[in-house]
Amino acid sequence: MVQKLAALTTGRRSRWAILAAWLALLAAAAPLSAKLKGENVDQSTSLLPEDSEAGRVAQTLAERFAGGNRAATVLIYRRAGGLTPADRDRIARDAGAAARVPLAGRPVPAFVPNLDGDLPPKQGGNVTPTPELVAPDGATAFTVVPLSSGKSDRVADSIEKLRALGGGAGGGLEYHVTGSPALLNDINTAVESTDVLLVAATLLLVLVLLLAIYRSPILAFVPLFVVAVSYVVASAVVYVLARNGLKVDPSATSLLLILTFGAGTDYCLLMVARYRENLRRIEDEREALRQAIPYAVPALLASGVTVAATLLTLLASKLGTNQTFGPVTAVGVVVVLLASVTMLPVLLGLLGRRGFWPARARVAYQPPEPEAAPPPATAEHPAPDTPQGGTWIRLGQRVVRRPVHALVAGVAVLAIGSLGLLTYTPDVNPVKELRADPDSKQGYDLFRQTFPRGAVAPSTVLVERSDGPVRDADVAQVTSVLRGFPRVVAVMPAPEPRSRDGRIARLALVFADDPFKEPAIQRAGAIRAALEAPGPGLKVSVGDGAARFRDHKAAAVGDLKVIVPLVLLVIFAMLVVLLRSLVAPVFLLGTVVLSFMGTLGVSLVIFHVLLGRDGIDPLLPILSFIFLVALGVDYNIFLMTRIREEAAKYGTRLGVLRGLVATGPVITSAGLILAGTFAVLATLPVWLLTELGFTVALGVLVDTFLVRTAIVPAITVLLGHRTWWPSPPREAVERAADDHVVRG
Repeated sequence: MVQKLAALTTGRRSRWAILAAWLALLAAAAPLSAKLKGENVDQSTSLLPEDSEAGRVAQTLAERFAGGNRAATVLIYRRAGGLTPADRDRIARDAGAAARVPLAGRPVPAFVPNLDGDLPPKQGGNVTPTPELVAPDGATAFTVVPLSSGKSDRVADSIEKLRALGGGAGGGLEYHVTGSPALLNDINTAVESTDVLLVAATLLLVLVLLLAIYRSPILAFVPLFVVAVSYVVASAVVYVLARNGLKVDPSATSLLLILTFGAGTDYCLLMVARYRENLRRIEDEREALRQAIPYAVPALLASGVTVAATLLTLLASKLGTNQTFGPVTAVGVVVVLLASVTMLPVLLGLLGRRGFWPARARVAYQPPEPEAAPPPATAEHPAPDTPQGGTWIRLGQRVVRRPVHALVAGVAVLAIGSLGLLTYTPDVNPVKELRADPDSKQGYDLFRQTFPRGAVAPSTVLVERSDGPVRDADVAQVTSVLRGFPRVVAVMPAPEPRSRDGRIARLALVFADDPFKEPAIQRAGAIRAALEAPGPGLKVSVGDGAARFRDHKAAAVGDLKVIVPLVLLVIFAMLVVLLRSLVAPVFLLGTVVLSFMGTLGVSLVIFHVLLGRDGIDPLLPILSFIFLVALGVDYNIFLMTRIREEAAKYGTRLGVLRGLVATGPVITSAGLILAGTFAVLATLPVWLLTELGFTVALGVLVDTFLVRTAIVPAITVLLGHRTWWPSPPREAVERAADDHVVRG
């Protein structure tokens, strides 16, 4: 199959057909790609774990209540010295206007007009306050507006319309829109608003690095063109999937960009490296490319399939956020992989040596001396085209001569870094994810200064009777239990107190403390336990607020226990098939897991000590593990396939040295580009993506310069031909005792 691919991509007519197919696909995909942003969903309810209690509460509200599932949005007003009568009238009018905003339900206003909802002709403050919603000093008040979830652009539009109600605020009147929907909307909006900057920064970074690597403007633009086309096509595919039920959020589309450019550039670098290597020994450019493809494509396919399969393990996650990350990013990897093994060879073949201008001398044909025998392969000359004393030869010789020292030193560094995992404290507080100070955060800070903090995101309690309409006595019984818990300041009917069939009563539960923090989250669990068996025919469910974040945290922790072994199993199976070995996959997995632990540990210490982060979103370890393990194995695949290829000719010990020298420059270049693209995430105004970008970038550098350069070669040297058990290359076995080939 690979030979047929080589023939198609280098054929005089077939290569033009392949290029035309990709350009046609680009033309068809571009309009669809531009629509992807409109398919982003609001995270406030749509990505809850479906089998969680909070998820079931959200589903019940959506299906059995006339107003559907609406989360509390808060309009907060404050005037130093006290709200004036005109302010109170304005707050009452704003509540009426808020009811007409798309996705909004019936508000619970801080001030209610006295005359059947109509204000009197004169502004005299002829309104009645709602005591729970007005501060005792009369300076601050808030109105609750239930808001439905939906596509993120529709939610954003509704939030902006609510904020526009305060457009006339001034003269000392402060106005903000906050609550869970507004906080999550501002996170989404912050990510979406930087899309153009993210694309521009990624393109510029990759271009600069490619120019530095190739020293050729033409060749630098070739991988950039391939990954840019791949990104547009992948975005269009994701758009089609989103239109057919796949939930997509802004964070997933940002990761799609980063992974497509990072992984795609890596694949292009490996193909170009094989081609450039052949150009120096094969005069005919098409023949050089035709022979390069069968060597490069298997490693590329193994790498891309492994990364995509690893990402798709997120479909086993309970947390909806993880479920959307997996398929979205896997689509990007698959598309850019296909482009790297089809479109890229076509472009390279059309350019030939001209594509390396002005550094064409580096790929000039170097015919062998006809009368001179080729020098024997030794430690001093592991690769014919590598000058003696080169950096990679010197490094490789040190590792091969002293593998125990290299292994112990590398493992010690990662083990020490792993100690930073002791600082890990999971935190699902969305307020802490905002690096900037948007309107929702300002409103939240103002709210908690005056009112019980739990009122900004109250929990929903559903009291359901299975044998008929719910009774007032049922509600009173549950209310009594709820009020018996410490730090519960209010239990009151919700704006829509009964379901359409009358079998479910809905209560709003307000805590005195922050609903996003651990005490409230634990209390939500205790309340659920206390109401697990309220009486015959009666069922009580608790969702929203602290209960929602409890389920979010529990799902994230549970996902880590499921995803980690599943990922390791998938990668192990892929490595066994690729390397035809049971030994190498074991230690390769061990190195990437240790690398992940060391990297995450160091990152957590940096976040805690230098950035003052006292809690981390539990999504960070899961996503970091997925990307670091998949991408770490990626580079090990590139290295180990080359080592096995060399071991089949020269034995494992010399094969390690030759493989390290041959892949060192290209894998290092690829690692720098991949680390750089993930580092671009640090520019986003959301802490989770900033921390993810930093952690993955650091991990890629650790893997590039420590794991792949020292630890993996050292283990391979120590194991020798046993690395490939049960099917070692014959030459590797025969030369197992020839230690002199690596002595200097």
